[in-house]
Amino acid sequence: MKRILSLVCLFLMAAGAALSTGAQVQPLAAPPAEISDAQKRQESFEIVWKTVNERFYDPTFGGVDWQKVRERYAPLVAAAQSDQEVHRLLQQMISELHQSHFVIIPREAIPKLITRNKGDAATGDDEMDDEEALAELENDDATTPLDRIGYKLTERLSNGIGIDLRIIKGAAVITRVEPASTAARAGLRPGFVIQSVGGRSLASVIAKFQSNPTFQSVFRGELPVILLAGFINGERQSPINLVYLDGRNRPHAVRLNREKLKGEMSPAIGNLPAMYTEFVSRELPGGFGYLRFNAFMPNLMKKVCAALRAHHEDRGLILDLRGNQGGLLGMIGGLSGLLETDAVPLGIMKSRAGSASVMAYPQRMPYSGPIVILIDGGTQSAAEMFASGLQEVGRATVIGEQSAGNTLPSAITKLPTGALFQYGFADYETVSGLRLEGRGITPDLTVVLSRRSLLAGPDPQLAAAAKKIHELARLLSTGRRQELIADVSVTSLSVQAPPVKQGPTRIEIAQPTGGTPVLQGPPPPPQPAPKRAKVMGEPYKRPDVSGLPSVDEIVGHYLEAIGGRAALEKLNSRVSRGTVELQSMGLSGTAVIYEQAPDKSTLVLNVDGLGTIQQTFDGTSAWLQDPLDGYIKFAPTAAARIHDQSIFQRELRLKELNPGLVLIGKDKVGEHEAFVLHSFSPRVFEKWYFDTQTGLLLRKGNIYYDDYREVDGIKLPFKVTDDSSYGFGVVVRLTEIKHNVPIDQAKFAEYPDCFTKPEQVWEKK
Repeated sequence: MKRILSLVCLFLMAAGAALSTGAQVQPLAAPPAEISDAQKRQESFEIVWKTVNERFYDPTFGGVDWQKVRERYAPLVAAAQSDQEVHRLLQQMISELHQSHFVIIPREAIPKLITRNKGDAATGDDEMDDEEALAELENDDATTPLDRIGYKLTERLSNGIGIDLRIIKGAAVITRVEPASTAARAGLRPGFVIQSVGGRSLASVIAKFQSNPTFQSVFRGELPVILLAGFINGERQSPINLVYLDGRNRPHAVRLNREKLKGEMSPAIGNLPAMYTEFVSRELPGGFGYLRFNAFMPNLMKKVCAALRAHHEDRGLILDLRGNQGGLLGMIGGLSGLLETDAVPLGIMKSRAGSASVMAYPQRMPYSGPIVILIDGGTQSAAEMFASGLQEVGRATVIGEQSAGNTLPSAITKLPTGALFQYGFADYETVSGLRLEGRGITPDLTVVLSRRSLLAGPDPQLAAAAKKIHELARLLSTGRRQELIADVSVTSLSVQAPPVKQGPTRIEIAQPTGGTPVLQGPPPPPQPAPKRAKVMGEPYKRPDVSGLPSVDEIVGHYLEAIGGRAALEKLNSRVSRGTVELQSMGLSGTAVIYEQAPDKSTLVLNVDGLGTIQQTFDGTSAWLQDPLDGYIKFAPTAAARIHDQSIFQRELRLKELNPGLVLIGKDKVGEHEAFVLHSFSPRVFEKWYFDTQTGLLLRKGNIYYDDYREVDGIKLPFKVTDDSSYGFGVVVRLTEIKHNVPIDQAKFAEYPDCFTKPEQVWEKK
């Protein structure tokens, strides 16, 4: 079990919206059972300030004196009389950094999926299900008032009039109307301007937001979503009074009833709240495919994968990411892998502690036709990383308007007050070194929306994308090489140079522990031999370990402590079951580990809201399946390491599998003294910590072992904490271990899904 956990943190962090890159912090401790509201507020302040102090990617805080910020806000928080007041102060405090992805989400602003009875799904009557569920919750003493607010908020996000809008010259302009929606039936069209809702002027609301410096730095790109969620959407069948301008600037007043929208709420994933998601897949004239989705979430990953399989033979593909809010960073790898034949880096995350690549993991039967990606000012976060990555490697042409520039990889933690704290822990750059935060992506072809172009119809940006994809398809059909050269548009006033197009860099997936993959590019040109440098300082001296036991004695004590050779040799299989938690991000699920002699192993995690993650070594090869990243087969170097870690009786071969073990001294692991061995093997370079008294393994690298219990004559850890390079504290707690049980060999095989069985027909749901 010990060697499998090295990947748990990597893919749980992908589920939590980002991958950490090296900082090491302990999981946030849960507040005491009895704690006053004032204490909760003070603890929340301490957590927010300390998190930024320790984890903000820029140690200079962009010139902000973070210690003085603490001195200014601490007395204000101490004097606050409500959670709402504290949350406003905390948002004001972190907004001084002028960065995206630094947000306090009050508990009353967190959507919550409506709880349904198990029999509801069988009725097929969604409207009655929702209404009945909400009615029951109003009278349910088991739900708190804030819970009921969360349910109402979810209902509000799911019901509207069927429009999308953008801010054009300070006005709320309709950019899309859903066919057959209540808005379409009322005669609303793209290019119309919504002047007021319920008597409130939207122009004044827009002006207020746009004049706020906090909005410009923290929430840029989100104003259309704010207007839709806060003014246009509402409870089902509730009336909405609109005043709008038609194409001739004639005002109209109309009263509409809100209806259930075609999208769906994605489930919450840990501390990432539920999100309203939309998905469209259709065929365009001429044999071209069109996909639009508004978030990078697991429920949409399934739909996008199925749609890409269905569009596999299309002449070209348009991916519409306008208004895409981003989401889970892990989806970038799987989605780009469905469009790429090589493993390529798409960008680089940089934190205080190090860097990590955002990768495209090539999948079976990727789509190979030309691609156009549509973006605009509402394209954010993971959507920007994905689009910029494919743009730079020359895989896609990007059309539309400058994206939002909200690109900090982030994590979300829960505060004692019940609010959520989202914070950026890394900066992000494209492979060419272009920083996107506050800048966004410059399209290859800029097409700026205007009222005139929207009224003239059809969608001018989509029309430009269709023209370009036809052009690219013709180039391919005539055998000419696809050239993705930045177009110059007369509508573009930008003087920003386009990013340099990069050819794909081949990657060996050689770090199963979540480190930065090893680049396997072309060899560098020959360089002149360097002059011999003078050796400065004292030469390295081996630590003085006189009086300490030898490596053989320490390893022997360990084998004796866990039960001895005879007990270990009696075993040939093991099945371990338990739970997994990423405490600071609220992720949890179940864990099952299958191990069989001589060298087969499988770890299966089922993470709430995310799905099944499986890592396997089947005796010959190693791979990982993930709902977002897809199917990843490890290169020979990594597979060899996983093989060593999958040997069932590896404890008996500890020195053989870790050549170069040397004793370097003693250290403390918690309250325990430990002998420290260092392995200098080419495959393994890490430290082992063995309890000086019991002989048990307490730590290996940054994985900690605790709660040893005897099972069938050997002692095994029932608690394992991984605080390796991701710093969020993944905890596995086992509840059951069984030995010498038959294991279905299907457990060591890949499971069928859209990634592994591309030839099957997968439903887009």
